[in-house]
Amino acid sequence: MELVEVEPEAGIVKVRLMGHCAGCMHAQQTLQFGIERALRQFIPEIKSVVNVA
Repeated sequence: MELVEVEPEAGIVKVRLMGHCAGCMHAQQTLQFGIERALRQFIPEIKSVVNVA
């Protein structure tokens, strides 16, 4: 995963999934239930994590 951009005012984190995750049909679930959940534990202001392929 590569961090592309953070929009603090909107609470959006943009990432680029790499390797096997880039084309995986479960990538959206990985973003929501893995990455987004983990980031929210430390940064509660985050509203969403978006994949920018």
